[in-house]
Amino acid sequence: SLTNALAPNFAILLVTRIVQGISGSLMTPTARLIVLEKAPASQLLKM
Repeated sequence: SLTNALAPNFAILLVTRIVQGISGSLMTPTARLIVLEKAPASQLLKM
């Protein structure tokens, strides 16, 4: 977000927004994978 605010032109803004969108879309599957690996099997159905 900081790079978006400081982008000197539209091209840089567009590239940083694309990178930010890709990075954000990877957060949900990664978080779910961490929960699946760390939580005991008996607790998974309660989440």
